[in-house]
Amino acid sequence: MAQESDFISLKAATQYCDYSQEYLSLRARQKKLKAVKLGRNWATTREWLQEYSQKSEEYKKGVYGNRVSRELTPPTNLPIYAPDSDVWEDNRPEEVVRQIEFQRKLQFACATLLVIVLFAVNVSLGQEQMARVLHSSAFESYGAAVGQIMEEYVGWLASLW
Repeated sequence: MAQESDFISLKAATQYCDYSQEYLSLRARQKKLKAVKLGRNWATTREWLQEYSQKSEEYKKGVYGNRVSRELTPPTNLPIYAPDSDVWEDNRPEEVVRQIEFQRKLQFACATLLVIVLFAVNVSLGQEQMARVLHSSAFESYGAAVGQIMEEYVGWLASLW
């Protein structure tokens, strides 16, 4: 067995191979990579790591043969957005702004419609208190504001077509 001074931690072993510390730990627990547990951490030697890497490469060659992997590129017809730099590759931020504006207005319209439907259901079920709320002056000012917003929304929808 190797001397205790020859052991390196799996974190240090990542400098000598292309594997992460977590992967090396997994392979050590699976007994695929020769390693010993020193305290609560796994440790290995450079020789054991090199031996594992060679076995792994031989296995890959056996499975994949001499196939060369190729790099895949994304389709060229998709807009690419880099949120950190706020730059669009295809120069179409107006379209995105319109989409976001449409989503917000659609959400508002759905919420308003839901409120109206709930009020109508409560009134139709004979809830007198709800009827009093509908006839109060506070609700009338809210209704006028919602009506104005809905007119703007319908006008905006009409401008899309």
